[in-house]
Amino acid sequence: MLPCTIQKLFIFIVTYYVISPTLLIIMNIFSKFSTKINTLCLAMILLLSLTLSHTVMARQYVAILDFEAIGDEDFVKTQPGYGIAKMMVHPLLKTRQFRLFNRIILRSKFDKQYFANVQSPDEIERANKIAEVYGVTAIITGSVEQVNNSLVISGQLMDAKSGEILQTADVVCRNKEIDNLSQYLYAIAQALSTQQTESNWIEPVSNMAFVKVPKGCYQMGSNQGSQDQKPAHKVCINSFWMGQYEVSVKQYQQFVQETKRYPDWLDPDSFFNISTGVMDAYKKLGIRLTGSDYPIVGISFNDATAFAQWLTDKTGQVFRLPTEAEWEYACRNGGKTIKYPWGNQAPVCEQQVKNGAKFDDKDKCPDSGAEPVGSYAGNLLAIYDMSGNVWEWVQDHYESSAYLSHAIDNPIHITKQSQHVVRGGSWHFYQDRLSCYARYYYDVKRKTNNLGFRLVREIAD
Repeated sequence: MLPCTIQKLFIFIVTYYVISPTLLIIMNIFSKFSTKINTLCLAMILLLSLTLSHTVMARQYVAILDFEAIGDEDFVKTQPGYGIAKMMVHPLLKTRQFRLFNRIILRSKFDKQYFANVQSPDEIERANKIAEVYGVTAIITGSVEQVNNSLVISGQLMDAKSGEILQTADVVCRNKEIDNLSQYLYAIAQALSTQQTESNWIEPVSNMAFVKVPKGCYQMGSNQGSQDQKPAHKVCINSFWMGQYEVSVKQYQQFVQETKRYPDWLDPDSFFNISTGVMDAYKKLGIRLTGSDYPIVGISFNDATAFAQWLTDKTGQVFRLPTEAEWEYACRNGGKTIKYPWGNQAPVCEQQVKNGAKFDDKDKCPDSGAEPVGSYAGNLLAIYDMSGNVWEWVQDHYESSAYLSHAIDNPIHITKQSQHVVRGGSWHFYQDRLSCYARYYYDVKRKTNNLGFRLVREIAD
């Protein structure tokens, strides 16, 4: 562990002599007036040096190994594994979660000294040796694979002593994007630096957060509601990952850049285009429409499902819209007998309270557009904005009598109708549509300024 001690001492000395001159100048000025101030300045310099050195050393100390190149001979000869590992340095540093071992030392000295006669050293053995010699705590490695006209880049964070895989991340980079890898490598770095748990997961391409919803059974619908909410009936749901927030403008824009599948307000041929259109349904919303952290609106059911398929193709994970039964189960905190995500208390238009929600009430909640995703309190599953803000597309076709034909296990209502169910109410709808069991519908092609979506990630059986 000597190298770590030396590094800490080095950081302390550099901090002391690089940052402190300014403070020393100030100290000299004030020392003419008071020796107490002089002493105080010295104490400040010492404290600053110790704090900074501790902060830097608290970050995980990792070494980046060359990624494995998988593909034809010409592809491997271009040394993409070395190139990807080199390009990962800046994204990893930007997360502020890692200190990186010098790759020049790793490639020029370490391997020659300890593995010069080993053609393909065992990865765990190599990691153990790096930990022993340099005090590194983790290894980042992975692969870059040529698949037709795409690159599949996989990264993993491995404990240097035990060989345990601590975190993984995968992205797919299509041919036209190979010269612009930075956004994908930043996504991998962010995913590797995120402390994920069994109940939370961050999708690395879109940086979309998901919450694991446990399986269970519950009474779906309500016998006290409108006719299309009846009858209350038992359904059982398998476990699934639910989007913690509605899909944001920023997340959807990645999809638009690749597919040119524009929301209504950016479509060059739409009357509602906020720059060239003659209608102001979107334009009047201003930042509440275009802000990167606001929920994406102006997208049809087909747009939402296309986005899910795009993310599926990029990651190899299966993404889709939730079923109506899954959506209500998540809204009700795993099927509890409650009316709203927070319980049974009536909603109010206040962000600071548990039962806050965005809905259309001219006296209490001005009809002015959506709020950024996550503006209101989450439910007990830590899922946000399921009541109010914007309507959310779900998979099911709408029929007022759909519940009469529901299966018990994982029901989904599919017909030849062109209307699909939307859930959750919105800033442009009344309070009676905010309950977890309230149903509404739009035509499959409908696009409005208060209609968005969130995704589900399937869990393999």
